[in-house]
Amino acid sequence: MIRKTKRVTVDLKTIEEWRPLSIYAARQGKSLRGLVREILAPRIQEICKQIQIPEPPQVKPSDNR
Repeated sequence: MIRKTKRVTVDLKTIEEWRPLSIYAARQGKSLRGLVREILAPRIQEICKQIQIPEPPQVKPSDNR
């Protein structure tokens, strides 16, 4: 069964697989997303350095309010 949420489509089986990590995160007093970000952040930065993504163009804020 697949449940659609606002951000992503989540397979319920995946939720079951994440459950232990989610419980661990709760014990640490962190959100699951925060924990995952903490674990992945260093790796993501390494990968980004290898890929060499160009800087995003600077967007000037418009004055028409």
